[in-house]
Amino acid sequence: MGINIRHEGLIILLLSLFFLPGGLHAAGNWSFDDPHKTEREYIEDEPWKEGGAALPSFPRDENLVDLRLDYPGSRFSYFLDSESLKLGDDGVIRYTLLIRSASGGSNVMFEGMLCNDKAYKTYGYGTGRGKFQVARNPKWRPIRESGSKPYRYDIWKHYFCFVENELGIRDREDILRAIKYPEYSGGR
Repeated sequence: MGINIRHEGLIILLLSLFFLPGGLHAAGNWSFDDPHKTEREYIEDEPWKEGGAALPSFPRDENLVDLRLDYPGSRFSYFLDSESLKLGDDGVIRYTLLIRSASGGSNVMFEGMLCNDKAYKTYGYGTGRGKFQVARNPKWRPIRESGSKPYRYDIWKHYFCFVENELGIRDREDILRAIKYPEYSGGR
């Protein structure tokens, strides 16, 4: 059983298309020399980059809005500085939070929150001289529902990140409306 001449001619023709200069491999962008040298048909998303977070002005009392975070037996009141509230192009909600004790002492923090990642970062702390000090080694940390600082979870859920019980990012005006009218905005 030999190869008949018609089949032999077909085999020679196919081999010449692949191995001779100007064959099929020269017409496309694929070659035997570098078969992985092909153009990609997809574009990968750019990795997320956090934008800059310059410390804001220290909060003034007339710009503080009450967050109404009710914890039974709590000796603290929570306030958001409406002037510092910003939604960055990087998806971070940045804000100044003031926590005031019943005795009048207060802690002030400038923070950022990521809704989808359920995380926060503290960029700076208020000093006794009415200024911010940059936090040492700020890191994104998980927001926890329980523990010693559940207020961030309540802010995340009731004011910043939920719209009609669906995860999403509210815009600045919607956040301020949710704080002012929590019963109408899905807040507390």
